[in-house]
Amino acid sequence: MVLVACGPYTTSDSIAYEPLTDLIDVISRDRPDVCVLFGPFVDAKHEQVENCQLLGSFAEVFKLCLKTIIEGTRSAGSQLVFVPSSRDVHHDCVYP
Repeated sequence: MVLVACGPYTTSDSIAYEPLTDLIDVISRDRPDVCVLFGPFVDAKHEQVENCQLLGSFAEVFKLCLKTIIEGTRSAGSQLVFVPSSRDVHHDCVYP
């Protein structure tokens, strides 16, 4: 089975990643062979990100998000594929 999910993995009023926790629970329960997770993981358009109301740097929040996913799904044995978004705030801007 392949599970595909698309961010952002937060609610519009909180950067606490509750939807991500729910997704990790689904992965642990259903044990898909592959999980393809599309960003944004740290959404540049989120109000708290725009106002710099985070507990660490953008890169630190991103690393914590990935660590949470990896550690939370380890027991499922799923292969994880991360696909970043142009809205991920910690990435360098790319111009055509």
